[in-house]
Amino acid sequence: DGQLRARKAAAEYRTALNIMTPAGAIWRPPVLTCSGLTGDGLDTLWNHILEHRSTLERQGLFAEKRAQQQLRWMWSMVKDRLTQRLETSPRVRAEQPRVEKDVLEGRLPPVEAATQLLEIFDEGPSGPPGLRGRLEEH
Repeated sequence: DGQLRARKAAAEYRTALNIMTPAGAIWRPPVLTCSGLTGDGLDTLWNHILEHRSTLERQGLFAEKRAQQQLRWMWSMVKDRLTQRLETSPRVRAEQPRVEKDVLEGRLPPVEAATQLLEIFDEGPSGPPGLRGRLEEH
């Protein structure tokens, strides 16, 4: 029976949370069961979500958590865009087969291969025409 399994799993999670939740925590996560099929427990879940947000706001942590989330998102986008630029760089793509072959055949250690590809990438254009010169002037 699905309800029995859900109640058993919830009991196991409660036990784990009792062990893992630090003393003095501002929020003790509840363990709830709900059903997306029947809608049972969804109102309770939503009320707990709102209560959690309210608790964080009262403690001044919501804005801080949101700011940290924005910062992580920014760096994630930077990394994604750098990876995309690296993978689509004509200079890197031209040297990639040679470097990969050298790694596969044991002539080039992976660390040196990565260094070579990054140096090739760094030698290429670093943005819109004229941007590199303007950046180097400052």
